[in-house]
Amino acid sequence: MKRLCLFSLLVYLFALAAPAAGPDALAAEKSLLTGKVSDAAGRPVEGAMVFVYANASVRRSADFMSPPTDSDGVYRVFLPAGRYWAVARLKKTEGVGPLMPGDKHSGDPVEVDLTSENETGVDFTVADLKEAMGMREKPREGSVRITGRITDEKGSPLVGVYAVVCKRKELSGMPDYLSAWVDDDGRYALYIPKGKYYLGSAVAVPPGDSYVASGEITADADKDGVDIVRKTARK
Repeated sequence: MKRLCLFSLLVYLFALAAPAAGPDALAAEKSLLTGKVSDAAGRPVEGAMVFVYANASVRRSADFMSPPTDSDGVYRVFLPAGRYWAVARLKKTEGVGPLMPGDKHSGDPVEVDLTSENETGVDFTVADLKEAMGMREKPREGSVRITGRITDEKGSPLVGVYAVVCKRKELSGMPDYLSAWVDDDGRYALYIPKGKYYLGSAVAVPPGDSYVASGEITADADKDGVDIVRKTARK
């Protein structure tokens, strides 16, 4: 069984899932996708679910969804023979909505070919956004480092938020770049290619209605102190 540790973002992360296909409905199918979901320390993760898509476009509802993993982190889902893309995720709360602070995701979708075997094993490692970004938070070739704090209008640091960078002013779906969740002091870090962008913040993944725009930024060199003020709605 091949081991796939997936810590890249989300930028593929992270769509609403369709209702799970029940075992009775798929009992006649011959192809079984199974494996184990673990955390970053290698421990089995109970209650995680594997989301399966019929193509590489995963920013939508899933075509199939496994039952929650058992106490050993094992999942099993029967599928028609074919090629699929799969991710694993673990939510702290019930439901299949956007990722929130503390939720865990396996990152990039894994391509799975179920045409050659009756049973295919794929393991996943899930991490929350901060864990995943912590492992990947290093300069990309040709990129610049943007850091700062996300605060409220009184200058107090916010928790459970992350920085969002978009090439377009209007945000729809996933942003082009995003940071990990901020630390206790509200600090964030981004590594992005040079260029002009729109900067903002959000609390859910995908951002959806939680996105709050901050302003434009020109990323032409490393910059510190690029603070984001998350304004509250006026009544």
